[in-house]
Amino acid sequence: SYGVSGTYTAIAFDGATTANAIPNGGGVALQSHAIEQDENGVTKYRTGSTVSAMQTGKVFVLLDSGVTVSVGDPVWVRHNATGTEVAGAFRTGADGTDAVPLSAFGFKGSWLSGNVTDMDGNNVAPLYITRG
Repeated sequence: SYGVSGTYTAIAFDGATTANAIPNGGGVALQSHAIEQDENGVTKYRTGSTVSAMQTGKVFVLLDSGVTVSVGDPVWVRHNATGTEVAGAFRTGADGTDAVPLSAFGFKGSWLSGNVTDMDGNNVAPLYITRG
């Protein structure tokens, strides 16, 4: 729907809270429809999966539930999720210790506009990212 299909979240690994926890080549994972879905229809990368990642450019990213973004807001990424939260979802603040700034992963990010709802009903927003 935006040039590439699917919903996009940050590449994050268990316990990833520092730049050193993310390997070179990380970025925003572009969801592939070739990845197997679980019983709820959710696709998840598994160990050994090949991941396509955006390192520079514009991408629509999945936002945490209830988050509203505006141009100029800070860019944070959830690394710890419980309940209905989604690890790798983007937000504008820390939510306690459950999210870190995008800069912790070696990237700069700028919101290009506010929220929109994608064709699957997800809360998303356009983000420009670059290595930083």
